[in-house]
Amino acid sequence: MKKHEKKLEEWIIGLITISSIYFIYNMIYYIRYRAWNWEMIVLGIISVILWIVFNRFIYY
Repeated sequence: MKKHEKKLEEWIIGLITISSIYFIYNMIYYIRYRAWNWEMIVLGIISVILWIVFNRFIYY
């Protein structure tokens, strides 16, 4: 594996982790205050898509 690919992989993992944490935080916020925001839905969908794409390309 090239150095460039390794760096990209780390960056994608970081992005997925951050968006997943943000998504979970917003879920907790929603449960507590019954306030739904579009950012959360969009980020959740993006993180799921990124996760699927990432797994497909790196491991298969």
